[in-house]
Amino acid sequence: MAARQLEWLFLTPQRTSRPEREQQWLQGAVSERITWRDAQQLTLYRWGNTGPKVLLMHGFSGRASQLACYAAPLVAKGFQVLAFDAPAHGESDGVQTSLPEFADALLHVGARLGPLHACIAHSNGAAATTLALSRGLDCARTVLLAAPEDLQGYLQQIGRWLGFTQRAIWACQRRIEARYAVPFSELRGALLAPRLRVPALLIHDQEDQVVPISEGQRLAEAWPHAELLVTQGLGHSRLLRDEHIIERVQRFICATLPQPACA
Repeated sequence: MAARQLEWLFLTPQRTSRPEREQQWLQGAVSERITWRDAQQLTLYRWGNTGPKVLLMHGFSGRASQLACYAAPLVAKGFQVLAFDAPAHGESDGVQTSLPEFADALLHVGARLGPLHACIAHSNGAAATTLALSRGLDCARTVLLAAPEDLQGYLQQIGRWLGFTQRAIWACQRRIEARYAVPFSELRGALLAPRLRVPALLIHDQEDQVVPISEGQRLAEAWPHAELLVTQGLGHSRLLRDEHIIERVQRFICATLPQPACA
């Protein structure tokens, strides 16, 4: 019974209303609904009509609008920017979801709208991007913000914080693995990363209380073409909208494009 309760808590995201800043960032976006698994609808947002495509991927209990601060600067650089609310998030259908389902949705959207020049992803969305890249996502480079590397460790952390016994936590993990037909061991970023050849910029704050910086460090060490940028004082979420981070991400995304396309 405890394992079922923890499973429900672990797989059920919270939906919260958008603050004013996110509503402003969404202005100018064209939204549409696209169908994926079992006739579920995902809500997709677009900024710009031409240019290389950049996909924004939010984290668990997040929404596409959290990363929409990147849209206007990238459109001004000549990019087309795309974002979607993951299953059970934002305006998309569903009640529960998981890392494997995040990755499946990302692969679906990428196959429909790609190829992608870049993907900018946060938290669980960053873990899903790593998994999707290992499964063939067509994306030239990626930016991972506060990327978790170990889903099992995160479940352990959440379970202990909520007061569940170790027995209940392990039973919950087995239930989730059976539900999505994939063991947590196959989702480890440090095991997936060595096979990836996509250049990656990993950005992680030293004071992140949700995903410890040690996870970003392990992922960066395992990724053949990865750079780790460590920040101070931005935590897990302020990292998303920091002006210096946005500018650094733009430089990374523009690095392989001819001038003056990204001037």
